[in-house]
Amino acid sequence: SYATLDGSNSVVAYVTPPANVLPTMGWTSSASTEVNNYEVSGVGGAFGVSRFANTVRYTGAAGNQSLGSRTLVLSGLMNVGSGTLTISSGAALRIGSTQELVLNAANAGIAISSTITDNTSGTSSLTIAGPSGVTLSGSNTYTGGTTITSGSLTLSGGTLGSGGLHVASGASLNIDTSQTISQAVTGSGAISTTKTTTLSGDFSGFSGTFAHSATSTSDSTAFISTLAASKDAAYSITTAQTNGQGLILGVFTGANTFELGSLSGVAGSLLRNSTSVNAGTINTLRVGNLNTDTEFAGTLGGGGGTVALEKVGNGTLTLSGTNAYTGDTLVSAGTLLVTGALGNTAVTVDGGTFGGTGVVGGSFSLDSGFFHVADLADPLDVTGTVTLFSGFGVGDLLGLNWSEVTNGTYTLINGTLGTGVFGSLANNSLISAFDLGSGRSAYFQEGSLQLVVVPEPGAALLGSLGVLALLRRRRA
Repeated sequence: SYATLDGSNSVVAYVTPPANVLPTMGWTSSASTEVNNYEVSGVGGAFGVSRFANTVRYTGAAGNQSLGSRTLVLSGLMNVGSGTLTISSGAALRIGSTQELVLNAANAGIAISSTITDNTSGTSSLTIAGPSGVTLSGSNTYTGGTTITSGSLTLSGGTLGSGGLHVASGASLNIDTSQTISQAVTGSGAISTTKTTTLSGDFSGFSGTFAHSATSTSDSTAFISTLAASKDAAYSITTAQTNGQGLILGVFTGANTFELGSLSGVAGSLLRNSTSVNAGTINTLRVGNLNTDTEFAGTLGGGGGTVALEKVGNGTLTLSGTNAYTGDTLVSAGTLLVTGALGNTAVTVDGGTFGGTGVVGGSFSLDSGFFHVADLADPLDVTGTVTLFSGFGVGDLLGLNWSEVTNGTYTLINGTLGTGVFGSLANNSLISAFDLGSGRSAYFQEGSLQLVVVPEPGAALLGSLGVLALLRRRRA
């Protein structure tokens, strides 16, 4: 006898009647009811007859049990043996009268290339459990849901049922075959793909991780729809792309928003629009709801239409690659750092923080928020016009430990200030310098975005300037 978990994460024990202990699974006599539970210590020859069983507990070594041309009707299969149990061929592996098949790879793996079908009574489901992993490679036709409560399920040429997909925390789904996931997806586990995959189901109930990697240049695409973009899930691209593929935003028209809880990618990775996207389409990536710090070292943008980016959440997104998107960049929360390059995009900060040591190919407008100084020796380069909100001052600079900043002049941004911008800044002269404490002050060099750090001027100097007191401004 044994116990396992069903799709509701409830314990299902099969203890009555007692298990029938058999040397092999190679049944040659028929059984037309599911009353028996079997404990089997080895595989046998191909089935000579179709067979019904409630459960099978396998205790043997690695082996392949062929169903021949017959059908096995089963509600539970557990492998506590020393090697992978493979079920192959056959007319079908039909789900039993419970209308749920539980595959528990308790001690060793289970691999099934037979087709898993519904019970004759109707819609049936599949549950995966156990730490050793289950692999499906058959063209399965069951119409119920798929639940991975623990361990892993690998699709290697196989398909899932048409019902919902749930990947529990700590569990994983590994897609190693060209696949379309059109089901609703829930849970907080991990999903990974290594082949061309289309995600078109509703991922709004999924808060786990999605990772795409390529094993060859012909299998390096993951298409993603707006439904499959979840603000509570983490998305990553873990291999470089060499053929213009990668994580691709689906084919749409008009304005669309893709919510990604977080985004990360290695150098050479790619996230772009489909080449079939209408030229008038704007696909906006809204990234950061998980409030985590991530780095995307690949390329954002390309394909048809336009890609735009919005940074949300409290974390930091670092773009360290050479990006090609030309839609707007909006930082509404958290921090966006550019250590690589942005294309001809208009960067607007409205409540967040922006900075870095890279290149902005378009304009930069700080409407509200902060500027992050990543490296005083390596300023941000802005090709277009720089606009800063009225009253922007030294206190709006982040990333600096003033006790470690020596006196001197530092360029913060290589760029051209918009007309009238400098005059609206706080701390735009020595007499309005910002008090750094410890007898030092800082201000902006006239007409530029150079930061000047100096010893605090004495009263005599202030008097000669006709100033009664040094204006001090601290940002709360």
